Amino acid sequence: DLIVSNISLFAQETKLKNLVEIDGVRDNYLIGYGLVIGLPGSGDSSSSLATRKATANMLTRLGVPSTSDEVLSGNIASVVVTADLPPFSKNGDKIDVRLSANGDASSLAGGTLLRTALVAPNGQVYAAAQGPVVVGRLDNTGAAVLTVARVPEGGIVERDFVPEIVKNGSISLRLKKSDFTTNKRIVQEINKLLKGFYARKSTNPHTVKIGRAHV
Repeated sequence: DLIVSNISLFAQETKLKNLVEIDGVRDNYLIGYGLVIGLPGSGDSSSSLATRKATANMLTRLGVPSTSDEVLSGNIASVVVTADLPPFSKNGDKIDVRLSANGDASSLAGGTLLRTALVAPNGQVYAAAQGPVVVGRLDNTGAAVLTVARVPEGGIVERDFVPEIVKNGSISLRLKKSDFTTNKRIVQEINKLLKGFYARKSTNPHTVKIGRAHV
């Protein structure tokens, strides 16, 4: 690991990875609209038209032609499903998903999330979620919010997520804490290690660019 000396009142050394992050390497937010079934009367009421329409569409796709007027509520709730897709995720990886009631359901406890496509901001499907719903905090402490739940490892990645980190032939390092002196030292240490002018600071103190050697 590359070691960089910080210039401060008390000089100290630290690993480069503790000082910077690679620009572009971050989680990607996913979102979807789904249905939770099997609720013991705590689901959306008949006034939740969106839930009735979604249920009717689901039944129709499964070969049971239905209309919203023919669907009864109470044991079904519509939910917004969200997840964080880690960088470099591969097809088949599992991720946790979160559910938030979208209608007037009083509780999601005891339900099962039906298969829900999760899309990224670019509109592409990156994962699908399904499974038994768990209500309550991760550490089982404090009061549970019954209209917010999760499905641990309930999402399966369906598309590889490889962030674009090389742009115009260079990689940008983003300092976790902006500082002109640390920026300069990082540039010096990288060029010393690579024996050339590969790293250069940008016009701001929080970015270092690494590319082909330049004068």
